[in-house]
Amino acid sequence: MNLFEFVLLNRFAFQLGLSGSNRGSNLPVAVRTLFRFEDCREPSYTLQESIWDCVCLVGMPEVDCTCGAFILLGALCNAVMELVFCAIVYSSMITPPVDESTLQAIKHWRAVVGHDIQWADTSSKWSLVSQMCSHNPALQFAATQSGFVDDLSDYLHPTTQSAVSDKLNGNTLLVFSLLLYLWELFLDTIHNFEVTRAVIAHTHKEPSWAVKDGCLSAKFGPVQLVMMLLASTLPRLTVEVFLSYVGILFLVATVSMSDLLLNAMALAFILDIDEQVFSIIVPCKIRRMMDRMAPLELRFLHELALPHLHASLHKPLHRIGERREERRGERGKRRGEERREERR
Repeated sequence: MNLFEFVLLNRFAFQLGLSGSNRGSNLPVAVRTLFRFEDCREPSYTLQESIWDCVCLVGMPEVDCTCGAFILLGALCNAVMELVFCAIVYSSMITPPVDESTLQAIKHWRAVVGHDIQWADTSSKWSLVSQMCSHNPALQFAATQSGFVDDLSDYLHPTTQSAVSDKLNGNTLLVFSLLLYLWELFLDTIHNFEVTRAVIAHTHKEPSWAVKDGCLSAKFGPVQLVMMLLASTLPRLTVEVFLSYVGILFLVATVSMSDLLLNAMALAFILDIDEQVFSIIVPCKIRRMMDRMAPLELRFLHELALPHLHASLHKPLHRIGERREERRGERGKRRGEERREERR
């Protein structure tokens, strides 16, 4: 229930409670009506404009081989592009700029070069390290070390000196970037499981279409379920797990606040590649079909698994039970014959 529906139904309950001679007597009825209205709305999932979601339409009636080939090609291209982006980030962009060797090199430079009188300023009598730490804009040497110090200073201590701005440094931006990025991944994972759950709930022996209230109601077959699992659910879950690991390391290894913001936006862009591929590759026929489709009803896992499991295992378990009974009968006959022979 969204906010508008809640306010509207709440006002309806309030009016019912104040109407009539006995004010307040109808309020429990109105509240019960409110909750009954909410309970009547079963959970459902609407297919999104994503190449991952439209994989379930491959092999359906009215979806020819050409459209199915385009959908599978788009899903393959999408998975390859996202994994290639993750591989590039993992191979060359998650190395932290500061490690033990970097610290040892900076200490050696400070002891040997930074405090050497040869590189000191003759007018101010400041050493090279003092000029670099004071952010002297006229510094002509040690540009690499000076840039490194400036980035760390801006990341840990912003230029505006105040009690509030000192807390809003790079660490704060990193925490918020990680939370928003992980939340985006979590929502994408929820959508992945919901569309798979919806396809499983509407899987029958044969795929078919039905028109209900002006919308298309889909019944998927075993082929659509297998295609959904192999071409959408598992590749999408693999990308999400790999992207969560790579993205966290990528954001943690960033020491510039501007680069941190751009890197977080770039990682979010990788999650939106499926929508871009959908808008480019999927034919217009499939888009119109998805727009006319009714929301797919969602069911709980035990409602999905137990009936199918019971129906699929009923015959084999019944046969196993019959064989056990036959074996027990044969053993009983043998024991009876052996006892008779012993008595004789």
